[in-house]
Amino acid sequence: MSENITNLVNAIRSGDATSIEQSFGLAMAEKLGTKIEDMRQSIASNMFKQPQEDAVEDTVEENPTV
Repeated sequence: MSENITNLVNAIRSGDATSIEQSFGLAMAEKLGTKIEDMRQSIASNMFKQPQEDAVEDTVEENPTV
């Protein structure tokens, strides 16, 4: 468990609303920062890859009203 989460739990136990708000904000910032970094790495690794072409099949549509 991260330090921010531990601090949040301790603040909830103590009932200090100001500490709860601050701890929650720090915990959320940590989570968002981690997620953004993961997304940044994913985008960077896929940025210059050549897309694979999907197999294209020619289809003939039938018109039942003709």
